[in-house]
Formats: sequence, structure tokens, C-alpha cells
Amino acid sequence: TINHFYEKLLRLKDLMNTTTGKKMAQARHDYMEAFLDQFHSEWDGKRLLILYSTVYKSHRSMLNSILSDSKNQLRNNWMVAIATVLVYGILTAVCTSFVLGILVMGHLSVGIAMWSLNVARGEELRMEQLFSGFKNFISPLVAYLLMSAAIIIGLIFFVIPGIIIALGLSQTFYILAEQPKKDGLEALQESWNLMNGHKGTYLWLLVRYFLLGIACIFTLGIGFFFLAPYIQVTNANFFLAINGESSDSFDAEYVVN
Repeated sequence: TINHFYEKLLRLKDLMNTTTGKKMAQARHDYMEAFLDQFHSEWDGKRLLILYSTVYKSHRSMLNSILSDSKNQLRNNWMVAIATVLVYGILTAVCTSFVLGILVMGHLSVGIAMWSLNVARGEELRMEQLFSGFKNFISPLVAYLLMSAAIIIGLIFFVIPGIIIALGLSQTFYILAEQPKKDGLEALQESWNLMNGHKGTYLWLLVRYFLLGIACIFTLGIGFFFLAPYIQVTNANFFLAINGESSDSFDAEYVVN
């Protein structure tokens, strides 16, 4: 075994008494060290490959399940879904065109999250669910403002941390949709903890959305009408999945208490 090199063979050169013996032992010692360096290099590479393969399979299995579920859930609801997400898009566009409109973006985000979760669970779909976030005015407002500030600061000073912050806080409005009475700051904290170990999977999901968006360009934009509700429902399925899924290895940050 490799351990035998360290327990006995690499110690032999120190046991030689003659000059000739020491020279021969040193040459063989150098040869063994070179062999061990090569072995460990190849072994570490093999372990990295195994780790990558395991993580990739975990990503692929989870994403395939989520994407398949989303398609099935939307199969008989495409028209309602397209109409609802279109209204949501118009509302957000109008709100972002006014400074004060930004104050209700968090409430609309909670509303679309609640609607998407209902689709994912096969429950009744109603367009008025978009306004469910206004039932608790303070929490969505606080969550949206703090989340936006954290992401903007992260992107301005350190781009990568900004992306990580955005990934970590991405589940905030789904948490508020599930627990409307939860404090906005607590929802941010819970999202961060929930996304611990899942940022890599969610990043893969965002990359897939981007590629699908490129494909939609070649449909003269028609594909975007289907992609938008598909993204919303898939994100809802992701939220439901990570509550019981094992984590990936994208990050190893501490849980926020």
C-alpha cells in the first residue's frame, strides 16, 4: 500500500552507513518521492472528477424532475398562465417607471410567487392572487428594499459576491407567500439558509433560462409568452424541492442565526 512507503521505504536512506550506500539510497529515495508525487497528482484529479460527476448527476436529476413537473403542471393551464404572467409583467413595468412604484414591487413578487406555488401544487388558479402580497404591506416592502440594497452593493463593489447574494436571497418572496406574517428580515435570513448548498443548482437553472431566452428570439418573440410562466412555475417547483433535497457543493457558507 501507499502507506508502506511512509512507514518504511522512505526511511531507509537514513539507515545507510557507507558513502556508496547513502548515494544509492538517496537516488532510490528521490525516485520514490517522484513516484508518490505523480500518484497523488493523478489520485487528486480522479477524486475531483468523481466529485464533479456526482454533483453534475445530482444537478441533472433534480433539474430534470423540476422541469418535467413544470411542463406537466402547465399543460392544461397555458392560456391562464400566459394571461396572468402578462398582467404581472405589465404591472411591474408600470411600477418600475415611477419611483414610488418601486415600493410595491415586493408585494407583486409575493403575489406571483403565491400564484406560481398554486400552479405547482395543482390548486385553483386566480389572477387576483397577484395582489395577495398586499395583505401584509410591511414585510414585502422591507424584504424588497433590503434585498435590492444588498444585491446592488454586492454588484457595485464585488461582482461575484453580488451574484451570490442574489442567489442566496432568491427564495425570499416564496417564503413570504407561504408565511405572510413573517417579518421581511426573517424571510431574507430564511432564504439565505435555505439556499445554503443549493446555489449551484439554481445557477444552472438560470443558465437554462438564458439559453431558452435566446431560442425564443428565433420564434419572433412568441416563445417568450410561454417561457415567462414556465420560469415562474419552475422557480416555484425549485422552492418546493429544496426543502427536502440534499445540497450541492457550490458553496460552504455558514448558516445565519
